[in-house]
Amino acid sequence: MTVLHRRKSVEEPTRSPAAYRLDRLRIRHVRLLEVIHRRGSLGAAAKELALSQPAVTLMLRELELVFGTTLVERNVRGGKLTQAGLHALERLNAALSSLEHAIEAGQPFAGVPPLRIGCAPVMGMRVLPRALAWMEANSGMVSLRISESETTQLLTELVAGTLDCVVGWVDDSIVAQYPLELLNITPLWTSRLRVFASAKHPLTKASSVPMAALVTASWALPRQGSRAFVAFLRLFAQNGQAPPPVTVEYASIHTGMNIVRATSMITIAPDSVAEHYLQLGTVTALRGDAISLENTHASLISLKENRNLSALVHLKNALLATARDTRDNGRPTRKSHTKNL
Repeated sequence: MTVLHRRKSVEEPTRSPAAYRLDRLRIRHVRLLEVIHRRGSLGAAAKELALSQPAVTLMLRELELVFGTTLVERNVRGGKLTQAGLHALERLNAALSSLEHAIEAGQPFAGVPPLRIGCAPVMGMRVLPRALAWMEANSGMVSLRISESETTQLLTELVAGTLDCVVGWVDDSIVAQYPLELLNITPLWTSRLRVFASAKHPLTKASSVPMAALVTASWALPRQGSRAFVAFLRLFAQNGQAPPPVTVEYASIHTGMNIVRATSMITIAPDSVAEHYLQLGTVTALRGDAISLENTHASLISLKENRNLSALVHLKNALLATARDTRDNGRPTRKSHTKNL
């Protein structure tokens, strides 16, 4: 008698029940929480999605099964997202935005999809131009879409999925405010915040500027919420003083430094940003133990899930190369390709 031996099949990787449940989700599931949050009830959400209410209830049940928790608290007034639901909504909105960008990237058109960069205003002065020049000379240019705002606003957009990366400042306020477990942070260099005045300002002659002089000085500062403005508040708080009123609030560092150059007003800025004006001899950093301010760190920040995007890797290599080695005239040196980190 012939015995047939059954060949062992190649074992498939074991998948968790949660992974199988995740496969059942559709785009409507992703939108569902946003619609419930905005409309305030499952019934209203069903109308907007052109579904029956039982179908919406089933979709919500599937979502809650995937997340393993209650996402919507239902009552006689409608439906309200729980704290877990709000966290899930934040992640789902980011996923939906990434999906929309992926669809945009897949549309037939000449060229490649742009890398969406959020840039702190001062980074556009020298940092990005140097990096782009390095890319032209070494790895080749990529398509970019650049927007400018304060780092905190840009990080909010990054987490929401409307940006691919941020070139900005990382300090204690950033660390405390954003989910670091989601972020990939590449340090570029460290800069120090300093108090600057016109080179002709009387305070530049002092070997140590007293706090009393800063209290009576006229200040020009970036808008509230900026790192410089927070440092201004902290400077006086740490010395037991109430901060004086700000005479001029500006949006552009160029505007601020030129106001300081031409008037008796003083400001706070990173020394790396003020470098150009220091070289011209139009402004001077004030000295004194009382006005010693903290360091701040320039970094490239992206979501961990996007860190291997080819355009982002090219940008990171260029930023790292130009952060390490730039000529005095601001044009990056020609180097061999930086290894992907």
